[in-house]
Amino acid sequence: MTAPSQSLIDTQRYVALDLEYNQPSGTIIQVGVAIGSAAHNQQEYVVRRWDLKVDEPIS
Repeated sequence: MTAPSQSLIDTQRYVALDLEYNQPSGTIIQVGVAIGSAAHNQQEYVVRRWDLKVDEPIS
């Protein structure tokens, strides 16, 4: 006896965190995040970016 056929739906969700650093100080100058699912296309991902104010020259 075999199991009934089921369509596989990828329910995995992903979160990506991106930190941009100023050099050579290592101060964080930008934060980015992307949230999505393997079942969605890239246009459906939630993508946000924050530029941080720092008191040093950006290099």
